[in-house]
Amino acid sequence: MALIILLVVMIILLLPSLALTIRRFRDAGVSWMVYVALVLIGIASVLIFSNNSAVSSVVTGLVSTAMIIIELLPTKAD
Repeated sequence: MALIILLVVMIILLLPSLALTIRRFRDAGVSWMVYVALVLIGIASVLIFSNNSAVSSVVTGLVSTAMIIIELLPTKAD
């Protein structure tokens, strides 16, 4: 039962989180396509390196670090 509740909460929070992240990327002057590319790289690393968790963890960590750095960039004045 707890797993179902957790799944429902995660699905409910997914869309606002996605919108906020893409908005932050755009405010920093980075295209939303960069976000999509980073997510795809993260997913591909998990799928490709599924037998080597160390490599998958490094790639996922680098992608996460890149996302955090982009989100911390100052807002571009238009």
